[in-house]
Amino acid sequence: MTNNVTFFSLLLSIVLLAGCEQANQYAPPPKVTVALPQRQEVNDHPDFTGTVAASDWRKYAPEYPVFR
Repeated sequence: MTNNVTFFSLLLSIVLLAGCEQANQYAPPPKVTVALPQRQEVNDHPDFTGTVAASDWRKYAPEYPVFR
């Protein structure tokens, strides 16, 4: 069991030290243009929930008898 602990601690230290080779290099931030907010008139639209009532209701039935 001591060999397993030694092996995994050695493996962990190698992995951690392998990440220390280079410093992080980030891309420069992009140039951004900013506009000031403008006050504009907004048209009011009605809100619909998506539920509607049928204009006519019909019951559909087969024209032939159904056998089970």
